[in-house]
Amino acid sequence: MGTLLEFSTKKVGIMHGVEPTSDMVSALICAQDGFYRTALESILKDRLYFQHIASVETLDQAVDHIAGADGRVNLALFDLDTRGLNNRNAIQALREGFPSMLVVLIASSQSRQAMVGALEAGAHGFLNRDLGVSGFVEALHQIARGQIYVPPYLAYPDT
Repeated sequence: MGTLLEFSTKKVGIMHGVEPTSDMVSALICAQDGFYRTALESILKDRLYFQHIASVETLDQAVDHIAGADGRVNLALFDLDTRGLNNRNAIQALREGFPSMLVVLIASSQSRQAMVGALEAGAHGFLNRDLGVSGFVEALHQIARGQIYVPPYLAYPDT
């Protein structure tokens, strides 16, 4: 049974007691809301054991950071409300430009159209902000195991 810690140990090289090295993989958080970025960073560090986390506000800053990281960003979390990210082309460009990076979108919306569009564009997961910490951690575990995460409400017809 794989966990994100096992994924991190094998693919990211992050474990308790291991000195970080320059080849360790990192995560990137892109969200305009500074409070939300700080909360996500805390979860990634404290619950998922990431040590190298970049936090940016704009899509342009994210792309610049990822491009300059020489493939060391394995996980990128994007708030769907980030300017410029709310269309399929931006998500497709991220996936095509950085094919080894896991792209996860986080949204306050429960819009089926937004979720399906993001997944069709190549996102590895679509998480709602109301997931809670445990749900968020479990969703990232699933994504690390190679699964595509979608919120459970997708299984129910629109009401």
